[in-house]
Amino acid sequence: MEDRELVEMAARACGYARMKYFDDVPYVSEDINGDNFQSWNPLSHDGDALRLAIKLNMRVSPGKAEFGKDSSAACSSINQTIEEATRRAIVLAAAEIGRGS
Repeated sequence: MEDRELVEMAARACGYARMKYFDDVPYVSEDINGDNFQSWNPLSHDGDALRLAIKLNMRVSPGKAEFGKDSSAACSSINQTIEEATRRAIVLAAAEIGRGS
């Protein structure tokens, strides 16, 4: 499934009334009749993913990476990967919920 479709189904699960794209950036609106759109991409923004998880009452427990004291660069890279995987897991779960809506 394409990322765009995942985000659209996650938005549906969240109850967003409208969704559109400007230059491939997704925007959502809770108002079916208005133009009050805000950018929203839980695949790339931690805050959007966390708000999505909260709105859908998800319990999120990302993994933890541990390294020795001389591995700060590796730790930073692994933590980034964990954050990306956590956002994707949230969106995948939300998309499954949205698929049934």
